[in-house]
Amino acid sequence: MRRGMAAAAAAVVVALACASPVLAAPPDNPVVTGSISVAMSAGPSNPPLLSGDFQSDDSNGPVTSVTALMSWTGPDPDHHPKFPPQKVCPSAQCMAKGNGFHIDRFPLPTADFNGPYHVDATGTATNPVFGTGNGTAKADFAVNVPPPPVTAVMAAIGKDRIVTVSFDRDATTPDVQSYYLYRKGPGDKDFTAIAQTPQLNTGARINVFDDRAQYKGGDYLYQVETHRNGASGDGTTTVVSDKAKSQSNKVTMSDPPPGVTAPPTTTPKGGGPPPVVRGTPSGVTRSSGFSGSSSGSSSGTTPTSEAVTPDPGFVRGLPYAAGSPSPDNGNEGDNSAVAVTPGRHGSSGKGWLVPVAGSAVFILGALHLRIFKKRLDEPPTTLTPIS
Repeated sequence: MRRGMAAAAAAVVVALACASPVLAAPPDNPVVTGSISVAMSAGPSNPPLLSGDFQSDDSNGPVTSVTALMSWTGPDPDHHPKFPPQKVCPSAQCMAKGNGFHIDRFPLPTADFNGPYHVDATGTATNPVFGTGNGTAKADFAVNVPPPPVTAVMAAIGKDRIVTVSFDRDATTPDVQSYYLYRKGPGDKDFTAIAQTPQLNTGARINVFDDRAQYKGGDYLYQVETHRNGASGDGTTTVVSDKAKSQSNKVTMSDPPPGVTAPPTTTPKGGGPPPVVRGTPSGVTRSSGFSGSSSGSSSGTTPTSEAVTPDPGFVRGLPYAAGSPSPDNGNEGDNSAVAVTPGRHGSSGKGWLVPVAGSAVFILGALHLRIFKKRLDEPPTTLTPIS
């Protein structure tokens, strides 16, 4: 009897032992896996475009949503924008595929700065019985978009025979480093970089002075090229605009007087960068400064080409230094970083007349006072005594 009961109890224990794994091990939460990549559209376009796939291993718990968070990973993060999370799926760029989504070129936030970025994308799958599972995919990418072409490039010759090249400042691209000025003169087969000027923080336009064209008569054209940070985002790499789309009008320089020769050039040879000059900011409207205009011209008006007749007093060095604004340059400012050319700055010689005239007036007044006092001190001779 006891043996039968023991056998029955053992059978129950064995049965429970066999059944316990099934009852104690419910299915896990859905497992989500994914992969992503980021690419830029062809040409100078923004924003970055996200592509990829997210899948769940649970047919009863498919991927229901994907979010993405983009961040800047270059230098000086405190001065770069912080991006909010984005809902990637469901969206027009997400297509249902298996237990998840296929993402095709979803637009991430606009990247105003060139340089390195990172994106985290998270897919979420939910099983109504067993719960939620998440999976994350990561990608690093770099933005290397060229700056837009410089607009409204204009050249004009002043009475001092110095060419002023002006153009619109790029105030919308935050990582512009500098502008390169190219020149094509008489006999030149192509444009040559003659100067670079750093980006300015103010002014609608930038002026750069060329004091070398005065030494050779003929036609001159100018082009301007913007340099901005490249894919590294730290200034060690650059990407440039298409300078051929930023060409000035043609200006014609007359021949210099006989015996005038150009001083030695400071432009480096062998393909080195051109010298750095300081550009001058200006407003949208300038009072004067272009040859052939005495009443002023708007920055949107292209000056006409004209030959300039040398000043009768023209001598080597010319009357105005390249770093000083000429009388017809109005309020365009100066460009003191350009090499200074010696010139004549003599006065009219009439300044000494002012103190001499003042002294003469003072002496004459003192003389009149002395004569008047002497007459008052003389005793009267025509008065009748009182009796």
